[in-house]
Amino acid sequence: NYTSKLSDNISKKTDKQFIEQITSIIYRECGKSDHLLTLLSSEMCLSQSQLNRKIKSATGFTTSCFVLKVRLNKAKMMLAKSSKPIGEIAVECGFNDFAYFSHAFKKEFGMTPTCYQRLPDSTNWVCIFHLKNDRLFT
Repeated sequence: NYTSKLSDNISKKTDKQFIEQITSIIYRECGKSDHLLTLLSSEMCLSQSQLNRKIKSATGFTTSCFVLKVRLNKAKMMLAKSSKPIGEIAVECGFNDFAYFSHAFKKEFGMTPTCYQRLPDSTNWVCIFHLKNDRLFT
């Protein structure tokens, strides 16, 4: 049915815009705010329970899990672009416990922050590929 497809597309577009707004706030505030979830709900003009439902509906993740993933992705980008000490990057991304940051990063991306930062710029991937006998191997 056309109307249900249209409403699905509108819903997906609205969810995408919502998640982009939330992600932008997390990127901006993750290193500064101890009360990030309160700040998110305040800036989005939603109660914390409404925020939780909306993020869960749009992403499939709980709010705290989504925030963690966004913070880890910010750290990943910073590690790829910067030679700053990893501890400094962790703090800028809202991680005050380096061991927790390292563990969460490895769980999310399959390698430690140190290994990731040491990869050559063009190969900042989870796996490094090489050619052998004209075939792609990992």
